[in-house]
Amino acid sequence: MFERFSDGARRAIVASQEASRSLNHRYIGTEHLLLGLIAAQGDVAGEFLAARGITDERARAALVQIVPAGDPAASGHIPFTPRSKAVLELSLRESLARDERMIGSGHLLAALLVEGKGLAVRVLEILDEDAAELLRQTHAWMDTHPADAEGPPRRAQVPSSYQSPYQLSDAAGTPQPLFTTTARRALRAARSAADRREAPVVDLGHILLALLEQPDGVPVRALERLGVDVAQLTRTVEDLLDASGPESGPDPGPGSGPPPGPADPRPGPV
Repeated sequence: MFERFSDGARRAIVASQEASRSLNHRYIGTEHLLLGLIAAQGDVAGEFLAARGITDERARAALVQIVPAGDPAASGHIPFTPRSKAVLELSLRESLARDERMIGSGHLLAALLVEGKGLAVRVLEILDEDAAELLRQTHAWMDTHPADAEGPPRRAQVPSSYQSPYQLSDAAGTPQPLFTTTARRALRAARSAADRREAPVVDLGHILLALLEQPDGVPVRALERLGVDVAQLTRTVEDLLDASGPESGPDPGPGSGPPPGPADPRPGPV
């Protein structure tokens, strides 16, 4: 995944590590990702947050009201928390939903707000920021400030504590298309289905509904060949989605990725 990050997104990740160390924390949580985005001044997210008066000083003051600085920590590897891993996965979905070829700092900020349960959002609430409204304004800002402006993705040293379950490069490290056009269209439809229901994440029900909305796709053709009434199945899925809440967090994929968790762990990573 990190090979798809823009220069600005990578600067934010590096700054989040530095923020964690400066607070003597032994993990990188969503709150550190927020501090990293604020520190990456001149990039899409940094400019947006600065324009709203969300500064490093204010954010740190709000954070220590929730989690004080720790004891001096040993140097070396600092892992991402499960929730911050989930944010990184969501940033990829944000990028794909906008048909952008790289993950920028704006996608990271939007992912923090979409995930919505980490300490980053609690920090913003202390600063009198509404997460839903901030997300809307972030998306509007990104319409005129694309990730391309932050510099192209390139192979670089990135934190080794996060391993994506997705293969985004060939053996030579050349970025490869992650999804076909039809699959990207289905992903956007899944995101739209979640947004219509004010769900914080896209779950399997939204994906199934999106697949059923692609009449030329293999899933619909296979169901029709089996004699399934696709229209009736679509209505059933919609009824189930309307009657139940979202599933428990982003789907981590087989054997890797972010497991769901109730909160950022304290005092150390899980």
